[in-house]
Amino acid sequence: SIFTAFTSCLSTSMIMIAQALDEYKLVFVSLVSGILLKICLNVPLMLLFNKIGIYPYYGAISATIIGSLTVTIINLVWLNKTRKVNYLQTLKQLGKVMISLIAMLIVMFILSYLIPLDVSNRVLSVAIIIIYTLVGSSIYLFIAHKTNVIKETFGDNIYSKIPIIRKYL
Repeated sequence: SIFTAFTSCLSTSMIMIAQALDEYKLVFVSLVSGILLKICLNVPLMLLFNKIGIYPYYGAISATIIGSLTVTIINLVWLNKTRKVNYLQTLKQLGKVMISLIAMLIVMFILSYLIPLDVSNRVLSVAIIIIYTLVGSSIYLFIAHKTNVIKETFGDNIYSKIPIIRKYL
């Protein structure tokens, strides 16, 4: 599932950060904690999901997600305590990104009803996907520009060198 991929990517990134900081004990502790939690939750969650009428494999997926999130949280807490990393600015930036993302998703949802994807005609499908891409990316970039997400993410130096921003936005 996408959530498994996302949490695995997050935990892998956190492990790489810890390794780059030569914190191998943290890597070991967080990985072992995540794996043990996954092992302990795997069967109980499968049985629980089966009992409440959900496919049991969702229990295994949930255990994987919880294990990966455990690795991530342990690393984030450690970074905050030892390196004094402040996550407030990151959360504010994430909120701005989410505004752009949600607006794009709403427009794309409406667009999918106005121009449904026709899978029976390959050429028409490609044309529709190009339209979806242009509309979706335009909405996202426009709102990201208006909320200063692009400038705050890349900095003034890189932001000023992007010609499309100066020309159209």
